[in-house]
Amino acid sequence: MGTSTLRAALRATITLLAISAAGCANVGPSLAPEPGPAATPATFLPTGNLHSARMRQSAVSLAGGKVLIVDGFSTVALASLELYDPAAGTFTLAEVMPQVRSYPNATLLENGKVLVGGGDSPAPSTNALLFDPAMRKISQTGAMITACAGRAAVLLPNGEVLFAGGYSKRGAALASAEIYNPASGKFSAVHSMASRRYYPTATLLNNSTVLIAGGYNDLPLASAEIFDPEKRTFRSTGGMNTARTQHRAVLLPGGKVLIVGGFYGSQALPSAELYDPVSGSFAAAGIMATPRAEHTATLLPGDKVLVTGGSDGKNILASAELYDPATGTFKPAGTMATPRAHHTATLLPDGKVLIAGGNDGHGALATAELYTP
Repeated sequence: MGTSTLRAALRATITLLAISAAGCANVGPSLAPEPGPAATPATFLPTGNLHSARMRQSAVSLAGGKVLIVDGFSTVALASLELYDPAAGTFTLAEVMPQVRSYPNATLLENGKVLVGGGDSPAPSTNALLFDPAMRKISQTGAMITACAGRAAVLLPNGEVLFAGGYSKRGAALASAEIYNPASGKFSAVHSMASRRYYPTATLLNNSTVLIAGGYNDLPLASAEIFDPEKRTFRSTGGMNTARTQHRAVLLPGGKVLIVGGFYGSQALPSAELYDPVSGSFAAAGIMATPRAEHTATLLPGDKVLVTGGSDGKNILASAELYDPATGTFKPAGTMATPRAHHTATLLPDGKVLIAGGNDGHGALATAELYTP
């Protein structure tokens, strides 16, 4: 075959290949199309169910990574403890309590035991108990001074637990406060707050004082107070820009406190505020896409805050949002499998968040799910 003939054949072959590639672009690895954007992984995934449907419960992160779910309400107040094992993704019944209660205060002590006090049972009670996760045993401890529910509770740097506010009967807000001493197993009274309030938030600040903010006393409150553990007294601090109750508070790594959502009357709030302990004042901190109260707010690794569910005043929400302290803004964070309010959200050692129980508008839930950042 001559040179001219070879060149003609080669041109014909190249033309044929070009036509074939144009008509069959998926043939051969070099002809594969450019990959599209990767699919966004599911943000919320189901995990094992609770043994009992419950809302208005407490959740405590234990040493070792398990999560203790405490009491709550189903069709009646409950008297049971459950343990969630992140490794197995299951709940197991840990113990049956001697007394039912919803809205319990459950606090992990420095000795590894969990103090359970306050709550409706079904009326406010002075009863307080200790649960030992290692032995899975419940023991009685000293009685509270005031029968109450709707209190704020926070572990102090010295290992004691502050209980503040609450109500003795529905609508009767309290200004009283008391401290539990694990060494003696007894409660002692401290000076009362300046304002009566129930459902306030209590946040331990980096300077070892405690911020008590908002709550309810006939109307939602904008006022805030600081508890000094050394003096055992309260003093007023700057008030919030918006009165609110059933809100949530989170201490940010920089030392400020994020206050998010809540109710003003029957109106759920989309607003958030930042408390600055240095100036003793609140400032606006962004607006959520959805007004919400009875929600959760959880600080994640990386300093962002996950806000889940709640009520907008008419509907129970499945949506979630992330607050970024660096930008002071909220962004969508996916949608839970189930709408829920009065649920719990607990950070796990691997950075995931356990969302458990709550109310979907039709009743208490036994379902749980995991949020993956």
